[in-house]
Amino acid sequence: MNAIKIGPFPIPYDRFFLLLAILVIGVVAELVGRRTNNKAVTAWGWNVGFVAALVARLGFVLTHLSDFLPQPLSIFFIWQGGFSLLWGVVGGVAYTLWFFRKEPQLLRNTLLPVVAVTGVWVTSQIMAVSNGSTSHQVLPSLTLYRLDGSEVALESFKGKPLVINVWATWCPPCRREMPMMNEVAAANPEVTFLFVDQGEDAATVEAFINSIDMPGDTVLLDPGLEFSRGQGMVGYPTTFFYDASGQRVSVRFGELSRATVNDQVERLRKTEQLETTATP
Repeated sequence: MNAIKIGPFPIPYDRFFLLLAILVIGVVAELVGRRTNNKAVTAWGWNVGFVAALVARLGFVLTHLSDFLPQPLSIFFIWQGGFSLLWGVVGGVAYTLWFFRKEPQLLRNTLLPVVAVTGVWVTSQIMAVSNGSTSHQVLPSLTLYRLDGSEVALESFKGKPLVINVWATWCPPCRREMPMMNEVAAANPEVTFLFVDQGEDAATVEAFINSIDMPGDTVLLDPGLEFSRGQGMVGYPTTFFYDASGQRVSVRFGELSRATVNDQVERLRKTEQLETTATP
């Protein structure tokens, strides 16, 4: 799963490694500054990570502005993720050149901190690839239940791109993102959205979805928690994205922004187009 669990708290990879990168470049710059007796390098190190993160967030927001306009305050919901690596790198480089504009000879002292933070990024990519190469790559063969109690095979949803949001009514992030997920689902009828509740009864689930005017035919019950256990999940909500053949394209842990969901839906759409083009 693309999250790291620290004690009882799971943290998505992207946010964990962002925080780690800020800490590493600050600490290494601190050590370099002490060794060279240069406070400027130390100050740069503790600032550049935050500046890069801020610019990375700004870049993501600007490139997904239409997704943030319906709820402008969501720009500040950084716990939902959404950072542009390219913008972050550009912001960090620009800040570095500006910071040392009067003492360009000190730029050589930034080499070790930059190498260290690059190592953090490489590690994050290796872990992401390792996570993507696990055995949980296809749509699991499970029997779930509709709200009326009828059985449905999860594999029966193959044939269209599929998004599975795994949730529970007692989970605050699940409740917050559900209306947005429902809106994205309605705007993308060519993609099937399923909301697989974990371990709750039909009455509890139905009461919640009725309160947000959500169609019941998109909700399935998993009373035995088979989906979450089979996929090695670390918490809710977790959202899985499958192509039409049932192959997992990506998985995201934690509350998601509208921009992130739309990005992943677009990725599914492009995957479907490539597969259609490749089919003779």
